[in-house]
Amino acid sequence: MFFMLLLLIGTLFGQVQGWSEPRIRLSSGALAGTDVILDSGSPLQLVCEGDGPVTFLPRLAKHKRYISKEVGKIRSFLVEKATVDFTGTYKCVYMNGNDSNLSSSVHVFVRDSRVLFVSPSTSLRYVRKEGEDLLLPCLLTDPEATNFTFRMDNVSAAPYGMNITYDPRKGVLIRKAHPGFNGEYICSARIRGIEKVSKIFSINIIQRLRFPPYVYLKRNEYVKLVGERLQISCTTNNPNFYYNVTWTHSSRMLPKAEEKSTMEVDHLAIESILTIPSVQQSHTGNITCTGQNEAGANSSTTQLLVVEEPYIRLSPKLSSKLTHRGLSIEVSEGDDVDLGVLIEAYPPLTSHKWETPTSHNASLPENRFFNHNDRYEALLFLKSLNFEEIGQYTLNVKNSMKNASITFDIKMYKSTSVKAQWTTGQSEDKTNCDETRGPCPPHLHLCLL
Repeated sequence: MFFMLLLLIGTLFGQVQGWSEPRIRLSSGALAGTDVILDSGSPLQLVCEGDGPVTFLPRLAKHKRYISKEVGKIRSFLVEKATVDFTGTYKCVYMNGNDSNLSSSVHVFVRDSRVLFVSPSTSLRYVRKEGEDLLLPCLLTDPEATNFTFRMDNVSAAPYGMNITYDPRKGVLIRKAHPGFNGEYICSARIRGIEKVSKIFSINIIQRLRFPPYVYLKRNEYVKLVGERLQISCTTNNPNFYYNVTWTHSSRMLPKAEEKSTMEVDHLAIESILTIPSVQQSHTGNITCTGQNEAGANSSTTQLLVVEEPYIRLSPKLSSKLTHRGLSIEVSEGDDVDLGVLIEAYPPLTSHKWETPTSHNASLPENRFFNHNDRYEALLFLKSLNFEEIGQYTLNVKNSMKNASITFDIKMYKSTSVKAQWTTGQSEDKTNCDETRGPCPPHLHLCLL
């Protein structure tokens, strides 16, 4: 409570008076310059002063425990025996956010004849995206070191095109990193003629994506009865982990989907499973699965229809070349006829069967049956029809709740034969001809047989 009150008072005072930049002093009381150089094992004491509550920001968070506990305009940072790990930049800042831009800093070099570079004690593996800058904290412990180089651990030079700058207080800055820079690197320098190297830095630059994720839905439409369970699986993949999958409905919110991730050889596959335990008619509409990465978004949409009752709908599909009235078809002997039926049904069909005139009972004419989601097409091919094959052709279908049928009635014209008789010139000879259902030459005497 006291701490919060002090912060509030300090903040209000600073806003009224206008605070100056905080200052860093050494244990001697002198203002610290840009750098402080000391040997390993020596004491390190820094004092931060300001117009309000101040504190230190050391390079390593674990070193905050060396900051004095009291809160006020003066804070100290005290280490009795400094090691190379205390090498780094120390900032003195105000503790309130309004004056976060006011600060001062000093860089401390802790020299040790055995160690020339310090790096984080945590992982030295760095992952960045293509085009980003990367700072490797390869800090010198002695500013007198010379001949600094940055190279690969296998002694090879840094890759061609790598743009690097080195600051002994911060480390190596690689600008606009590229996947071609992937590898292991070290910093090296000489002190008193002896070369010393840093720990190994492992760099992994992830290629920037040029295309959105792959997204696929197995079906483009679903039909469900009110109260049924709906489960839709969306298959996606992406070259890396940096993408997400979302579900949207054209008019309402959807429940959270379950995700199953699998790392393949060259990509990450995410199967996103959307489940609606009990669909209602308000769920009717478009459901879209979208995959998004840094290159953009890709999506796939399916249509959901929620109905109150099961159904079977049958529609004839006949060639425009056929002579027919509704389902009554007129053909001539020897004609080919294709009978087609378009079917919409839910629940899905469980059986379908053609019934034909007696002459076909032994062997059913060629037929085919196609299925796409809850839509079907039945085809029956009748070749070179004769009089024994005319009659009714019926398609019977059923699902678990309903059944339906459609009947085609095929009728056939008989071939008519005509007798033509004529005389030529003065001759009394007679010539006969037979004509089948075609127009006869002029001036002929015709009689139907």
